[in-house]
Formats: sequence, C-alpha cells, structure tokens
Amino acid sequence: MSEILLTQMQYAKHRGVTQPAVSAWIKSGKLAAALVPGKRKNQYKINRDIADTILDQVTPYGEAKARREHFLALQAELDYHERLDELIDAFQ
Repeated sequence: MSEILLTQMQYAKHRGVTQPAVSAWIKSGKLAAALVPGKRKNQYKINRDIADTILDQVTPYGEAKARREHFLALQAELDYHERLDELIDAFQ
C-alpha cells in the first residue's frame, strides 16, 4: 500500500472542510502531521489513510457530514421559497 501524503489544503478538500479546520486539528493534537521542509517554507504533510482512520474514530464524520448536507438542503429550499415570495414575514 502506497502512502498518500497531502498538504493541509488538499486534506481539507478531501474531507470537505476548511483549511483552518485542518490546521486547528493539527494544533490541538487531534490530527497527526509531519512538518516537511519545502522550497519556500516548511509545511505539514498528512498521511491521508491514517488521518481518516483517526478522525473517523474521534468524530462520527459520516453523521456530521449527513447533518450538514441536510441543513444545506433545508437552507436551499428556504431560499427557493423566499425568491418565489411564498414566505410570510413573521414580524408583520
């Protein structure tokens, strides 16, 4: 099995989160990463498979992602009905 090392940004895209979230996980110790010297600056490299295993044990990622998707769907539906002027202003 080959090792897949990702930058913080690449791993963030892989998990569907922001880069600052990945950075916070590293700083808090929730996620292990290796500091690798780069051409311009040092950067963290994350082993994708190991990090996924760790995060899936610490947080129920699938459940959190499903809740987020459900919320975004409800928000999109609300925006749709608002654009059609089907909603009543509760403060009138």
